[in-house]
Amino acid sequence: RPLDNCIVYLVDENLRPVPLGEVGELVVAGRNLAAGYVRGRDPHKFVNNPHAIDP
Repeated sequence: RPLDNCIVYLVDENLRPVPLGEVGELVVAGRNLAAGYVRGRDPHKFVNNPHAIDP
C-alpha cells in the first residue's frame, strides 16, 4: 500500500499500465515526491506522469 498522497503504477517501457499478472516497472507518483534531483542530476529519472489527473 503506498503512502498517503502517493500512487503506484506498474507500467511497460512506454509507461502504459501492464495487465494483472504481467511483469513491468514500478512507477511512484504523488505530492510526497521531489520534483527532481538537486542540480538536475539524471533528469531521465523524473519524467512527466501521463496518468496524472492533478497537474
